[in-house]
Amino acid sequence: MLPDRGRASKTCAACRKQKTRCNESPAGRALSSLERTVNALVRRLDGMEPVNNSLRSDQPSSLVESIRAARYHAETASAEQVPAPLFVLRDVTRETGFRPADRTATNTPSRGLSDDTISKGIASEQETITLLALFQEHYGRWVSFNPLTQPALLLEDLRAFPLLLSACCLIAVRHTTQDLAARLAPKLFKEAKTLLSIAMLHVPLSIGSWLLSGSAIQQTTAMLDPEDVDCCCVILGSDHATNFESRMVAEVYLYWIIYESCGVSVDLPKAQAALHTWKEEWGFLLEQFRAQFLQMGFYFPQLLVYDQSLKSRSAAVRESLLLEMVRLSTSIINLAMDTGDDRTRHLSDHIYHMISFAAVTLCRLLHTYEEQLPLSHDLHGLDRLILSLASWLHAIGLPAHIAFTMGNVVAGFHKKLRPNSGPSPSASYAEVDPAIQDDFAWLFPELFGTASFDMMNGTMLPEYQPI
Repeated sequence: MLPDRGRASKTCAACRKQKTRCNESPAGRALSSLERTVNALVRRLDGMEPVNNSLRSDQPSSLVESIRAARYHAETASAEQVPAPLFVLRDVTRETGFRPADRTATNTPSRGLSDDTISKGIASEQETITLLALFQEHYGRWVSFNPLTQPALLLEDLRAFPLLLSACCLIAVRHTTQDLAARLAPKLFKEAKTLLSIAMLHVPLSIGSWLLSGSAIQQTTAMLDPEDVDCCCVILGSDHATNFESRMVAEVYLYWIIYESCGVSVDLPKAQAALHTWKEEWGFLLEQFRAQFLQMGFYFPQLLVYDQSLKSRSAAVRESLLLEMVRLSTSIINLAMDTGDDRTRHLSDHIYHMISFAAVTLCRLLHTYEEQLPLSHDLHGLDRLILSLASWLHAIGLPAHIAFTMGNVVAGFHKKLRPNSGPSPSASYAEVDPAIQDDFAWLFPELFGTASFDMMNGTMLPEYQPI
């Protein structure tokens, strides 16, 4: 047996090879352990770039890499000891060589260049570039397109996303010529609808039953929390937040009030208090640039909750409520026509829906309360205002534009409810088919405020209550 050396110092492996002696200090042992760890990590990471780049670059590269690797090892060691169940299943799947069936051929929209609008012959490359240029100029900020990117380069990126490309072109085509819009709009709409259907089908087929059922419940109950709305305020904490973004956040809070207020029954005092609180918090934006759209947005929920209250069968209509609805409707219409500018043609469809809702509501008030309103209003003046709005909407853009479409709706609706109110300032009014509003009423009953039609005689039955 070898004699027990007791407390004699032990020689490290390197010194033994060189037949020398050393006294390995605790620091030396820690460095040896670090070297072994680094070597093991280098072999395992196989060249993976370290995750921490905050170390000084003037340090020796080997030391920097060693410290980075050691820190990475220390931070992830515990996680590697107990891997998450999902990662365990992933690793087992990889090790067994199992490959799931490929469902991309039937369930996912293709991202190949052979399936975009150009390859399918829907629009030429130059036409597509022109449409993207229009979209980028007038709507790019809605989707964070870089305004400095050339449309041709933008097209190269979007060709991998056929649905987005089709949507951009479809929105922009309304701002071209009538001939081009008549030729491209139907094809682009059909293509966008097809791609959207495929994409929406792919989502349920690509997720588990738990997520699928959760998504179905969310769609059924429109399930939102105030915390979801509050998340929109995060962008205002940036030093680069713009007036446009501030108005968008303010509008989100307005629509949240609508979401909470306009249910089966309307609590009018509660809704009015919520709107008053909103104005105290966001009213400063009403004094800034292009505030007319936010002002419309503020009038719109008021008109909506009053409209809901007017249909309530729990009480007769108060005259003050009726007068306030006329004021709000005319204010929205006048704001639209008096503040038009070069961006009017490129407003969101929602703006035109708000304006049209105001006109439709005013038509219904004139129809239902024709005997009471002359005591406080000039009915002929209100009729002229509605007809002037229809002409204004017709003059904004091509027949493919949403404004022109809603102009037809307003004119047709007014002609049906107020056939003897006088001629329109627009010659096109005589050509409008009053039945056009029937088609839209079936699709948008909330816009017309009616749940049923007498299809035998074509007379609409407003649901407003008598005074």
